Amino acid sequence: MLVTIINNKDSAGGAANAAYRLHKGFDTIGIDSFMLVKDKKTQNKRVLQVRPFENKSSSRDVDIINAFQHQYINQNRTPLTNTKFTFPFPGYDLSGLELIKRADIINLHFIASFQSIESIQKLLLLGKPVVWTLHDQWAFTGGCHYSAGCDKYKTNCSECPQLENDEYNIPKKVLKNKRSLIDRSKLFIVTPSKWLSRVARESFLFKGLTIETIPNSIETDIFCPVGDKGESKKKYNIPNDVVNILFGAPSGNIKRKGFDKLLEAFESCYKNRKFRKLVKRKKINLLCFGTPSKDIEKLNIPYISFGKINDDYELRDIYNASDFFVLPSLEDNLPNTMLESMSCGTPLVAFNIGGMPDVITANETGRLVPPFDTEKFAESIVDLILNEKKRKNLGLNSRKLIENNYKLEDQAQKYDEFFLRLLPKGHSSSANKSFNFRKIQYCPIDLSLPNELVPLYKMYDNIEEK
Repeated sequence: MLVTIINNKDSAGGAANAAYRLHKGFDTIGIDSFMLVKDKKTQNKRVLQVRPFENKSSSRDVDIINAFQHQYINQNRTPLTNTKFTFPFPGYDLSGLELIKRADIINLHFIASFQSIESIQKLLLLGKPVVWTLHDQWAFTGGCHYSAGCDKYKTNCSECPQLENDEYNIPKKVLKNKRSLIDRSKLFIVTPSKWLSRVARESFLFKGLTIETIPNSIETDIFCPVGDKGESKKKYNIPNDVVNILFGAPSGNIKRKGFDKLLEAFESCYKNRKFRKLVKRKKINLLCFGTPSKDIEKLNIPYISFGKINDDYELRDIYNASDFFVLPSLEDNLPNTMLESMSCGTPLVAFNIGGMPDVITANETGRLVPPFDTEKFAESIVDLILNEKKRKNLGLNSRKLIENNYKLEDQAQKYDEFFLRLLPKGHSSSANKSFNFRKIQYCPIDLSLPNELVPLYKMYDNIEEK
């Protein structure tokens, strides 16, 4: 079997890391797999970068569409959320590439700003099974990546609450054209979490389609316990008797990551006399990867900010130096950080939302808190600070769970079983045949818009002139 994975990137981002881990997982079980990406980060020879053929006309059109994305969408957001909202144009037309023609299965992943409605349709018209692995809600909405509590994706995405002034009702038009143009007969959906499967089944676009839940995987040989916590703490000059609490996100200012709720929870922790005493004695320390909000200073708790971590082994050491991980996301699918932390034997405290309950079993592998109850979140934090034995037991159970269920080959095997059900009996595969592909694949860029959106070109011209 030959699987061609399509994703924006092969590294540097949650969806990119998840897609790349699946690519590596296929290799572990002997499935031929290639990745086509817009932005290549790794040195993997089976990851090929895609670039569009350029000419003055197409470059100008792309600039106009980018101006529309920036001015009509990015600068026109309500305070509801600041998570991405992506206009699904233009698209790279991959349908003529040899790796697409030879593929038995085409596996889409995170393709916003890479594939358009039209370019997806061209892949579907090839007649091959196209499996779309969702990493957020963008595939079945009018443009938002997380709906922030809105359920209009179930109907028509009209009057989007994430756009301040939407005189053209763009999300409604986008969703309508997704439904009218995308040939659903060869489209199959995979989601990493049960939550995302449920909301996809409820959506206007994917209702009635085959939707499979297959969780993400993790390199359990990289993300693993390294000695005891004390040994790992030494690397960062932290005494063994200090409790390290880890949190992290690309930016502490991303609203759905819940940093404001985490601050509220820590403020509630101060109601506990033992917590106050430990803080005063400097026996509690915060570790953070990514960029924390400046409000972290208000907690008056010592912290170490590691910034962006690009090395898995460094990230592993940070997990190992942490006694537990706090994950206050308000919306999330199946975060890689959750699997990474648990694989290192570091348990979590998280709100009971999204894909968290798929992996975290309350009081066995971590703590699940009722959604957005910061008082309960604080109670869990304090309880784990004060109970080293409990932390160790949760950590051991976490590691065992990940080892038994979330290895690269576990995920790849489940995909293999699903893919085989989609292929006709007696199917002749291109796998194991010789390939001689250049590192960079060139393709046309698809600038066509559905009929209802064609009038927007005039608006693009106006925006460009501004």
